[in-house]
Amino acid sequence: MPWDRSRKVPWRRLLTLYLIYAAVAAVVIIAFQPHKARSNIIGVVGGGVIYMLLLAVLVKFGYDPFRSFGRRRRGEGSTRPLHAATRKGAPPSEPAVRAKPAPTRRTSTGPNHPRPKRR
Repeated sequence: MPWDRSRKVPWRRLLTLYLIYAAVAAVVIIAFQPHKARSNIIGVVGGGVIYMLLLAVLVKFGYDPFRSFGRRRRGEGSTRPLHAATRKGAPPSEPAVRAKPAPTRRTSTGPNHPRPKRR
């Protein structure tokens, strides 16, 4: 995707993600290396600045860091608003019950099953 100046960078959400990471990292650093805590925490803050700038550039190119991995694999786009699926009367995006796939040679439990029957 090309650079799009009109895309908004969700600074508050990006900062929230980073602050959660920084808090956990600070606790771990203080717990395991208290004598190096000051320099390591400065490194976490410096890395956070680089992280925020890089993520802001990626968002301008169309990357959505808040999409779940399952939606990425299925190929669903992020153009649909998050609240659209929760409205009453909105059609479901997927069928409620998936059809069972046809049996194959590997999944069949018939007489040609590769494992011998136990007696």
